[in-house]
Amino acid sequence: MVSLGRSTCRSEGLFFRMPTLTRFLVIMLVLGGLVFSGMLALAYLVEPTSREMTVTIPANRLQPRR
Repeated sequence: MVSLGRSTCRSEGLFFRMPTLTRFLVIMLVLGGLVFSGMLALAYLVEPTSREMTVTIPANRLQPRR
């Protein structure tokens, strides 16, 4: 008896009856959605702290070149 990708066992769920490419795409979409929602949460919920910054510039860089 040839099985064409369909499960004959009723105990298997819908996820295991999906073709491999469809299952892969669904998993990638779910993971991408989780990453995207995490990035949005970080962008909207986390406030950056402002600090003063001092950078020392060598004197030879301040002299005009001739």
